[in-house]
Amino acid sequence: MSVLKNITISVEGLPETEVWVALMKTAVAFNSLNPFYDGLYYKDKIAIKDIHRNQLSLQLSGGRNVLLKFGSPGTMEEFCKNINYMAPCPSPVSSPSPSPPKSTPFLSPPSSSS
Repeated sequence: MSVLKNITISVEGLPETEVWVALMKTAVAFNSLNPFYDGLYYKDKIAIKDIHRNQLSLQLSGGRNVLLKFGSPGTMEEFCKNINYMAPCPSPVSSPSPSPPKSTPFLSPPSSSS
């Protein structure tokens, strides 16, 4: 089991609060100072609805929608990998990939002289 820190959770209409996330073999537990946000959810009942920078929008079992905000680099990626999310989960500090040059010179094949 590993514990992720520096994460906040928000539920529609309620204030954001800090949570600790315990990653277990088959489940994920949220724990905070406010018991309303606490919960144990099986990994196969957690759906990632949206990924935006350092935020994950999740649908938990029972239809509960939450937004997790990750404050430290790599924490979001570790969470995604642990719940077996197949697509790459961007790191909150990842830099944009460089764009290719606008024009690429073409190399002409060597001419054969006979």
